[in-house]
Amino acid sequence: MIHYDNEMWIVRLAMRWKGSVAPQACLFAVPSGGLCVLLMVLNEMYPEFRDHFASSTITSSQLWTALTAVLAFAIGVRTNKAYARFWEGTTLLHQIRGEWFDAVSCLIAFSSLARHTKPAQVQDFRHALIRLMSLCHGSALEEIQGSPGKGRKGDEAGGFEYLDLGGLDQPTLSYLRRCKERMGFNRVEVVIHMMQTLIVDALDNGTLKIPPPILSRVFQTISRGQVNLMNCKKIKETLFPFPYVQIISVLLVSLSFLTPIVVSGLVDNYHWG
Repeated sequence: MIHYDNEMWIVRLAMRWKGSVAPQACLFAVPSGGLCVLLMVLNEMYPEFRDHFASSTITSSQLWTALTAVLAFAIGVRTNKAYARFWEGTTLLHQIRGEWFDAVSCLIAFSSLARHTKPAQVQDFRHALIRLMSLCHGSALEEIQGSPGKGRKGDEAGGFEYLDLGGLDQPTLSYLRRCKERMGFNRVEVVIHMMQTLIVDALDNGTLKIPPPILSRVFQTISRGQVNLMNCKKIKETLFPFPYVQIISVLLVSLSFLTPIVVSGLVDNYHWG
């Protein structure tokens, strides 16, 4: 994939050489341009040559119309793709939230069976689970956003809202910070692993009194949310093909110069111009 800056000035985008199809296009454009010059010379030397090939019937307005039609088609294709990507991304975001909410809801319900026998363990499990899932969702949104949020100093999820991380113990917070800052691990993946470990420990110590086949549904739900996140990041990180973007930029720049020339020959009133 050819990387480029979406906010790059359109003229710079049109003139960029790296990753451009211009070098290959020149192999066809240069001979064609040379033939055009040859035909112009022949038209000047032999006036009947112009009438023989009917080149005099082509007007500037026809060229402008052809250019506009190609540009409209290219922009239409890109607009349709952008609209489809927008709705797909929105759908994936809601699916992420729905999958992870369903997983937490099931775990809260499963832990209710041990409320009377192990109330302290159930309370600790629920508080840790909800805070970790809140951090996981906030970190996922931060990844999709593409830049760190402007949160308070020490916040683990940027500027997004999340439940109080102070409810987690200090070793957990230190581990999360170390994985992010020192080892460069993906925070969402680390938090998902921590939640899975928390669930397995709760099953082992009796906090979750549920058959393992039923509990496996929770792991599947968490996994589906992670897959949806990866698909959402795919949309964000996969740019629209650069050659296509450059062609649209070149056509827009060309149209910006050709339109005044064509319009000036079509209207007589300065106000219309």
